[in-house]
Amino acid sequence: MDRYFHDLDRMNDVYDLDQIDVLYARLDRKEPPAGLGGRILAVAAARARRRRRLGYGIIAACLTLAAALSFFVGQQLQVSGALSLLHLLAADADLLMEAPLEMAGTVAELVPWFVVIPIAACLVGTVVAMRLAQTPIARFSTQRSER
Repeated sequence: MDRYFHDLDRMNDVYDLDQIDVLYARLDRKEPPAGLGGRILAVAAARARRRRRLGYGIIAACLTLAAALSFFVGQQLQVSGALSLLHLLAADADLLMEAPLEMAGTVAELVPWFVVIPIAACLVGTVVAMRLAQTPIARFSTQRSER
């Protein structure tokens, strides 16, 4: 009899076991195939390595794209005059205090959003890819699995 159900009559009175529990108690336990634990650990380690490589690749791609687009957005800010407006706001904070909505509207019109939005998406993608890249390195010992 199984070690968990060694006294079925007493447990039946206390826990109100049904026929399914009794049938499970009477099942014969089979040993897993030889090497199953090692194969499971090898698959888990390979999956962790794959996730780490994918994460580092996405981080590299996102940061490269964000850097290239940031250079382009800097040029667009200079051409559109938004950079001059930001220098004016930094020099005269009273102007921002007197008309904040007008200044925000002007900045919103001058900023090249078609480039800023992909940069923001790249930075969010970098944060998400960090979760993949920080997948723990799976170092499993086959000695524990053999026991």
